[in-house]
Amino acid sequence: MSKKDRLLDRLKSWHSHSDKAITAFMALAGFTFTSAGGVIAAPTWLIVLGAVIMVLCGFAFIFIQKKIARLQKELGEMK
Repeated sequence: MSKKDRLLDRLKSWHSHSDKAITAFMALAGFTFTSAGGVIAAPTWLIVLGAVIMVLCGFAFIFIQKKIARLQKELGEMK
């Protein structure tokens, strides 16, 4: 397997992680804001936990996007 193929595989893997992070972020955002707005009943600690995890998912998404950009740059330099 060539270095280019390995980079493409890693890039595909990181794109998959990116999709998962943004999906988790959106699901938690929906839960947090509907429960904080009183649409569904949830204890305060669960709302706060959802918000904290939502922020962590956002940071993970930013980290993953930086990793993808670096891999794309490496791949562009190979061409």
